[in-house]
Amino acid sequence: MKTDHIFYRIFQDLPETFFQLWGELPENLNN
Repeated sequence: MKTDHIFYRIFQDLPETFFQLWGELPENLNN
């Protein structure tokens, strides 16, 4: 899917930013 490709690009360009945003999400999503 095109959306998956976009997220793949984000992982390559801004991996740290993504994990910072992920860390702000509720801990329940980390399970």
